[in-house]
This record gives sequence, structure tokens and C-alpha cells, in this order.
Amino acid sequence: MIILSNQDYFESIYQQLFWSPKDVEFVIYNKEIWRKAQFLLENSKMVIDLGAGGGTLLYNIAKETKADLLAIDLSRNALYQIKKIIPRTDVIQGDATATALSEEACDFIASSMFIEHVDDIAFLKEVYRILKPGGYFLVTTVLKREHAIYIYKNKDGKSVLEPTHLREYLTEEEFLSLLKSCGFSIIESKTPRIKFSVIDPFLKLSLKIFKNKKMITLFTTPGVETFRKITRIPIPGYYAIEVLCIKERD
Repeated sequence: MIILSNQDYFESIYQQLFWSPKDVEFVIYNKEIWRKAQFLLENSKMVIDLGAGGGTLLYNIAKETKADLLAIDLSRNALYQIKKIIPRTDVIQGDATATALSEEACDFIASSMFIEHVDDIAFLKEVYRILKPGGYFLVTTVLKREHAIYIYKNKDGKSVLEPTHLREYLTEEEFLSLLKSCGFSIIESKTPRIKFSVIDPFLKLSLKIFKNKKMITLFTTPGVETFRKITRIPIPGYYAIEVLCIKERD
């Protein structure tokens, strides 16, 4: 069995025939968390998405603010996708746990389903370093209950939502305590169910078979995205932890 690094794995996913959904409900499951983030984004000056992936979250952030936007990700292919859907975004290919950005560089940081892939302490210390006092941090990750089950297994034979996850948090309190220990104050926290569309495997398979780039445009139309949303089902035992927090002023 060939084991890919995180970078190689995601380069293979975010290849040219990958498509990113546009609807924010594919990355933020709780509407209340997103509404509060929308309000805070209105007056932001600089927003950074760490571990930006295919750009769905940043695409929706861009609609809420006139702030300067920056996406950081290890995957060159992911950043290529982001520039296609959000041309005004600056991109940096690099390690989101150790950026070259100056201290207190921005007033809003977002990161969706990324922290579970990296050293979480190092990541949160970097977020704290580059975030201004009074700045906001929107972060999501995976919550795994005892009965959780999925198609992937880790090296210990346990179910995981993604084969490159270094960890999946077991309780909301565990993750909130981690955030607090790194200097953040919690504004709001929710644990909605994680849902995947049952038609997505068929869409991906059709792309591999036909390799038609025109199909990507079709898959991101509002009609298809609506169909993907209404055909989503909960993953047994898996929840998202979605947290909006603040770096308190001294």
C-alpha cells in the first residue's frame, strides 16, 4: 500500500477536474454560526483562510466583505481552483502552521476542516500570532462519537472521516478547552451533524470516466447543488464542531 503525504493526497484530490461547491452549507452546517460570522465580516479589513482547500468557505466570505483576502494551502491545485472562483484573492502555497506573515496581520481568520490534519497546538499558536487583538477566528473540525463509522480506517483499524486525519476530537469540551488554552474566548459553538450527498460518488465517477471539463460547470449550477444538498445523509456518529471565537485585547 502506498501512503501519500498530506500534500500529495490533496494535490491528487484538487486536480483540474475537481469542482468546489458554491453553497456555504457545504462547509458551515449551522446557520446561526454563519449569520454571526457574516455580521463580523462586514467590517473586516483583512481575512485569511488557513488550509483553504477548494475555496468554498472563502468564496462565501468574499460575498460578505470588501476586505483583502488571502488563502494559504499546501496544495498548488487547490490554490489554482481558488483563483478561478475568487480572482481577487491572494494565494500563498505553504504551511498554515508556520506562515511568513507578520504578527497581528489580520482581523479575521477562517479555517474549515483543517486543524485535524495538522499539529493543532502549532496551528492555534500561529492563528493567535497573526490575529490582531479583538480579531475573530471561525474554525470547524470533526467530532467523533463512540458509535461513529465510515468507509476509511486509520492505522489502528478505527473508522475515520478522512484517511489523513491526525485526530478526530471526541467531545466538544475537549476542543473548546484547547482553544481556550491557546488564548481564545468562545463566542458561539455548535455541533451539527456532518452530512454527505449520496450522489457525489456518482458525480466523481462520471468525471473520471468521461474527463469532460464542461461537466464541472454543470455540477456547480444552482440546480445540481440544490439536488446535492437535498440528497445529503448524516454520517453515523459524526458531527462538526463549529466555533466562532475572539482573541481578547490585552
